[in-house]
Amino acid sequence: MAIKALDALEAAFGKWAHFVWLHATEKVACFLSTPSKFNEREVQITIQAASLLMQQGYAPTDIMILSPYTAHQRLLQRALNLARRQTPNFSQIRVMTLDTLQGGEAEIIIATFAVDKQIGFLREDARVNVIFSRAKSLLCLVGNSEAIYDKQWERTLLYKLLRQIR
Repeated sequence: MAIKALDALEAAFGKWAHFVWLHATEKVACFLSTPSKFNEREVQITIQAASLLMQQGYAPTDIMILSPYTAHQRLLQRALNLARRQTPNFSQIRVMTLDTLQGGEAEIIIATFAVDKQIGFLREDARVNVIFSRAKSLLCLVGNSEAIYDKQWERTLLYKLLRQIR
């Protein structure tokens, strides 16, 4: 299975070998009736990442997708429903918000942020901790890294963790 490849990565690159950042630069949007954010390009990248992982031999039950925002989670769920028409295994991928996870884990976490330069929910350390503590084998982050490296994020746990990796 692909776990052997992860072991080789860790041997070569150390503790951050199980970490991937997929950069998305498109603007974040909100529905008019709610401040909940979403990013359509991040959704596309997330679905592509899940598909590639399954092509590499990971089971869809090994993959969990996390989002801080309900609107983004709903858009992800709709995209997975469309993808299921071509690949039925997509139905076994779990899509959750950070607040509904309730201590769950997965071999692979794909966390998609839907953030811009406005910090929002990710200023809270507990939410960031959920993202970084739930993956057993691989953590894949999808989002605008330039926005998160902006000066206003400096005091957040997310910024501090990502600065260690960079």
